[in-house]
Amino acid sequence: MEYSKAKLEDDALHAKYHRSVMQGVEWQGYKGETNASQYQDGSRIVIVDTDVCSVFVRKKANDILSIVNNELGSAEMDFDPGSKVRDEQSTKSGGTD
Repeated sequence: MEYSKAKLEDDALHAKYHRSVMQGVEWQGYKGETNASQYQDGSRIVIVDTDVCSVFVRKKANDILSIVNNELGSAEMDFDPGSKVRDEQSTKSGGTD
């Protein structure tokens, strides 16, 4: 990919990328989310219910997951609508979540 500071669209794309890396991804709050934790600086941890959220919210959550995986060097994971993340122990012991 070629980047030229002289091209307005290249400079705008670069500024958007720089903001996302330095400030994180903007998350405005959407239907189907639950606040798991909130911090004094305004940041928060949210849980997104893929059974009720829109395709846009699901894509945004997957974009954030991709950034986290990339930063941590983790394998890519994509959650389909209705997928559940389960505790391995509760599944083996026959417990339900």
